[in-house]
Amino acid sequence: WGETRFRAFYGEGIKEPRFDQTNSSFVCFPGNPALKPEASKTWSVGLEQRLAGERARVSANYFSNRFYDLVSFTSCSIFAPCIAPQPAGCTDDFWGTFFNTDRARARGVNLEAELAPARWLRLTGNYTYDDSRVLVSPNATDEALLPGNRLLRRPVNSGSLTISSGWKT
Repeated sequence: WGETRFRAFYGEGIKEPRFDQTNSSFVCFPGNPALKPEASKTWSVGLEQRLAGERARVSANYFSNRFYDLVSFTSCSIFAPCIAPQPAGCTDDFWGTFFNTDRARARGVNLEAELAPARWLRLTGNYTYDDSRVLVSPNATDEALLPGNRLLRRPVNSGSLTISSGWKT
């Protein structure tokens, strides 16, 4: 057995809305100057173990993220009304607006392994399970944004496998 490391992390951050989200000049997709910055609180704990004379490494981490005031977008049309009335001057049958989704969370596990069977060859693989949910969203206009649903564009299962090599000439 090689070196064992315990890791713990905590962080907080904010992300201001983009300029086009607050001040768009496109009449059918106006910006929303009332948007709040997105905020997050994150923590994780995990272990890393080195094996086989430093030629192998495995790690496992648990993570938990809380998101506040995520910036979301809703599409509207004359056939599907939403929280945003049709903007003055918009003659299209389709418009949209940005709004804040109040609270969401993501938590899960990240597993990683790395093996160097030869000086010139390295194999790396990882797997992530991410259970994300909308917790509170009073302005939701789309079923996907209702509390209890998974966050959009966040896969539950993801992973990768990398094979790399290098040698000196």
